Amino acid sequence: MSLSSVPESYCYHDIKNFTKVAIMKKLTNFLILLVLIISLLPIGSHASDRQFDNEIKKADWFMLKFEKNVKRYKGKPFTLAYDDKQALKRIRSLMGKQPEDSRVAALAKRAKSALMASKGDFLQITPEMLAYRNTEKILVQKLSGINVNGWDTLQQELADSNMLLNTVFPALDPLETDVDEMIGKKVIFKEFLYPDNEFSDTGGQFVFVGSPGKGLYYVKLGGRPWLGVYEALKRYKRQISDDIKPPWTLVGEITGVNLLVPQAGEEKTMEASFGWVVKPVAIYIEGKVLTLARPELEKGGIFYGEDQVEKIKENYYTYSTVPDTVEPQKLVKILAASGKEKNWELFKDCIDPMHRKTRTALSRLRYFYDNTQERYDYLYVHVDPYELVSITAIKGASISSGSDEDFFLDDNQKQTLTEHREPLVEEAVVMIRTFNEFGKQAMLAKKVILRRYDSGRWYIYSGYPL
Repeated sequence: MSLSSVPESYCYHDIKNFTKVAIMKKLTNFLILLVLIISLLPIGSHASDRQFDNEIKKADWFMLKFEKNVKRYKGKPFTLAYDDKQALKRIRSLMGKQPEDSRVAALAKRAKSALMASKGDFLQITPEMLAYRNTEKILVQKLSGINVNGWDTLQQELADSNMLLNTVFPALDPLETDVDEMIGKKVIFKEFLYPDNEFSDTGGQFVFVGSPGKGLYYVKLGGRPWLGVYEALKRYKRQISDDIKPPWTLVGEITGVNLLVPQAGEEKTMEASFGWVVKPVAIYIEGKVLTLARPELEKGGIFYGEDQVEKIKENYYTYSTVPDTVEPQKLVKILAASGKEKNWELFKDCIDPMHRKTRTALSRLRYFYDNTQERYDYLYVHVDPYELVSITAIKGASISSGSDEDFFLDDNQKQTLTEHREPLVEEAVVMIRTFNEFGKQAMLAKKVILRRYDSGRWYIYSGYPL
């Protein structure tokens, strides 16, 4: 078929379709090029802005967790956790990218504050806060001469009595020695290790001195002789100094023979050995204190100079009594000073009378008193009652002006409530912080609860030892 015979309309449609295809190809190539250009645009593009916004949101999320940790530790130093470290890492990265961004600057400011807070609160430690340590040394020195002289006198008395066993080791064999001749003999052990060598056997508590090879002595811990010398030593610790670490020198009196297994614990793997049973007579810590068993006395024993202690110490107390008008924060300071300065009577007077009415309650209170002194030795040197949070009436409150009772009740109803009102009990909440000798907060801030009854004097109700 010749070209002249092809319909004119057929050629027109073919050219039209060809033109459309060409246009579509050019349009496709343009769109591809546009996509490539957009993907290569600089950071200032919208996509990168969104990415930066997301990084700020993530950094802020970690920062909030870091700040929550700071709040939880309340001024106590703490080691950074994973979230805390992530906050700092992400903020450092943001500062490297856009340090001039106001949001980055705000995050950096928060990070700086939180990081410093993680190191703990600080306080300038003054010589007055550490004075109790020097006072303890002075008191030890003042009593040292009395106790050394007492020890020299005791040794001389033992020597003159002809009852002192001059050779302690090797010990005489109980099976080859007249036991009756040994009863009443005195012995001096230069290294008495308590509680290291304590053990239980035949229903009693003992401390062994020696060994199966060179002979054994069994110092009996039960009964008034031991309680006399040991309780006197505890009183010295509570009143003067707790630097009374073993070994101690113990003077004892032989009372008999026993077959025991000198081994701690319920399971015994050693063989039983005969040894001389000894009752305590005295404990001596060189240059510091000598305690004596005195069964005829109510306390069962004494330490040399015990009757002079309060007279010696009274010039070193920051507080001697609790004023009737004492305010809650001041009372917490007095309690702190009483523990620091080893003033048991003042410590006891700070505590709610309900918590010292019985012998058991007093024993528990003594435990807290001892624990307070240990804390001043190892944990902190200063207690800061930094905030009085509230004072509220928890019982027996009168109807105050503007209260719901005042607004809704009539005079007869108010009179009924007044007639049946319980005795007034008020409660105060004081927040305290403790600081170590380096001026860093030692423990989490805690609350101390105080109470007073019928508008009387304030007492510490709970929160001790501080």
